[in-house]
Amino acid sequence: MGSTRVERPALTRPVGPRRATSESIGIWIALGSFLVGMAIGVVRLWGRGSGLFGADSIGEVAALTSAGLSALIFAVLYVVIERRPTHTWRKKLRLPFRILDGVGLTFTHGAIALFVMITLFWIFDHAFIALTLDPWAGGTIIGVASAIATYLTAASAVSMSTRSVSGVLAVFMASGVLSSMLFSSDPAWWQLYFSALGAATDFSGVAFNFTLIAGGLVITTLASYLTHDLSRWAGRLDIDPWRIRVIWWAFIVLGLLLTLVGLLPVNNYFVAHNLVAYSMAGLFIVLVIGLPFLLPEFPRTFALFSWGIAVSVGLSFVMYYFVHYLNLTAFELITVAVVFGWLIVFVRNVDAIASDRERDRTGASPLAG
Repeated sequence: MGSTRVERPALTRPVGPRRATSESIGIWIALGSFLVGMAIGVVRLWGRGSGLFGADSIGEVAALTSAGLSALIFAVLYVVIERRPTHTWRKKLRLPFRILDGVGLTFTHGAIALFVMITLFWIFDHAFIALTLDPWAGGTIIGVASAIATYLTAASAVSMSTRSVSGVLAVFMASGVLSSMLFSSDPAWWQLYFSALGAATDFSGVAFNFTLIAGGLVITTLASYLTHDLSRWAGRLDIDPWRIRVIWWAFIVLGLLLTLVGLLPVNNYFVAHNLVAYSMAGLFIVLVIGLPFLLPEFPRTFALFSWGIAVSVGLSFVMYYFVHYLNLTAFELITVAVVFGWLIVFVRNVDAIASDRERDRTGASPLAG
């Protein structure tokens, strides 16, 4: 009795360097960054004992060195990655958009290293009170900080995708806003409104406004990745391209409005700042409510989630404006958290449906690659 041979679909793997190769590159980058960071630290701290936090401290040098090296590493790797076969779709974008994407992501990765290192060394300084280290010990710590920052930056750069860009955006916004809160010169800022953080002229104000400006640029970058994945999915369902274009424009405008909020501090441009902020909030609500109608083929669970998000924002407004249970800062923080929560879930859904469609087309196993 003959046996029937079942043909199995060939497994497909992503085009580009293997993960092991990427990890090896990251390790070499980290090693080089350790040596450079240690050398900078020893020279900068030479001839004196240094504390962990404050002016001319180990933490300050570590934060600045990590930020500079991370930005440099990302910029170099980004140019290389843009030439990958998996990123040929980006060559269809206009050159100004591609340059803007690269600049925004480069500054964002550098700023993440800066904000995270400053916050960590502030914590360490409170844990090891009055600790003073010599230049060699301080330089070693700076080298380790630089190595960790550049290793993570390299890992992020070689895996740029819709999901990873959204993750970078979330980490950047969280670290930037948290740093601004921690180092605010006005301990009572929260009694006013969220934007009061950007009214300060010290590090807190600069960090807050820069976070909004760069965050807006990253959202415009995310728009390109999102619409690319959506187009891959929609093209196989005969969905009108104009629907994807509307979503692209919505994210572009959201990003530009967020950048304008940072460029127009509330203390200098009160009316313009609030007008832009409320316009951004209004556009977001329209996008959340309208997305299920623009993409009716999108998972129904996400549509229910989106409407739930809109309702939660509305309830928060009622609790602030009518019930007076929340102050303005609490309402704004809840709204910001809800916005980025929705954005992350949306990105994950887009990434999932695009991957499912690609796997269905190629017949690849979900465990492949």
